[in-house]
Amino acid sequence: MTLLYWGAVLIVFIAALMLLLTNNWRNTLAYLGFLYLGVFGLTLIHWTLSMAAVKLVTGWMAATILGITRSALDPHLAAPQERSSLPEG
Repeated sequence: MTLLYWGAVLIVFIAALMLLLTNNWRNTLAYLGFLYLGVFGLTLIHWTLSMAAVKLVTGWMAATILGITRSALDPHLAAPQERSSLPEG
């Protein structure tokens, strides 16, 4: 049990530190996902598995929504992709 606790604390510490140091929004969302994974481990110690899983999935869904919103704001990412010369269908 203490190995799970210290592993989760280490994940939270590293993810929080990398959140402060990164400038790229994609990396920020990845570190946010790792942060919620660490919070899942810490929550699992005191709550049931289902409640901890709800916290993990909710955090990942929030990170996904932030990513979708951010990519929609960037005109380069929102532009339609060039079609390849390979046949489709």
